[in-house]
Amino acid sequence: PQRWKVERAFAWLKRRCRRLLMRWERLVVIWSGLAVLGVIYTNGYLP
Repeated sequence: PQRWKVERAFAWLKRRCRRLLMRWERLVVIWSGLAVLGVIYTNGYLP
């Protein structure tokens, strides 16, 4: 199921990148950049 894949991805982001759980940054650009970095990190592209 597609929904299971999406929920698993969000669980990984919440566990690894706690700053994405709550949006503390005032600018959306900074928050979306952190979200992209979180996805890159969870996919294994960064050490």
